[in-house]
Amino acid sequence: MDLIYKGKKYQVETNGEQIVIDGNPKNAEIKSYSDHIFKIRIGEEEKAVYVATDDKFAYVFIDGEQFVIQKSDDSETKIEVEEEGKDKNIEQIKPPMPGSVVKVLVEVGQKVDEGAPIIVVEAMKMEITLYSSIEGVISQINVEAGQQVDSEQVLVVISKEEIK
Repeated sequence: MDLIYKGKKYQVETNGEQIVIDGNPKNAEIKSYSDHIFKIRIGEEEKAVYVATDDKFAYVFIDGEQFVIQKSDDSETKIEVEEEGKDKNIEQIKPPMPGSVVKVLVEVGQKVDEGAPIIVVEAMKMEITLYSSIEGVISQINVEAGQQVDSEQVLVVISKEEIK
């Protein structure tokens, strides 16, 4: 399948024991714990992977880092990867699938570092902590604990700080 990430196209194939990226084979071991939870080992590196899907997107969490993969309408299998916060000055935190808010870990006006935990959601009986991918300030919180949320709903907005 073709994968587009940060504007660069990659050819990716898997056969259960190898992942081939642009013709470069990598030995891989993939363990499936459910339809959505996997561990992938490439060489000595092991990654925890959680995947949720809807009609248009796949939401992939790799060791806490979130990627949104858009399904293409082309007849060929093409997947385009868009990082959350594509506008480098704003990040919109969205849940990977419908669920409920367990706990909001930040307040409006709070400064956060890249990688800071922002909110905890529950989906499919799993608690998932969503993290910031930018350094900035919490500019909006649109939900509260206990609230039901959809996969495309913006929960929290982070605005990148001006460097002074």
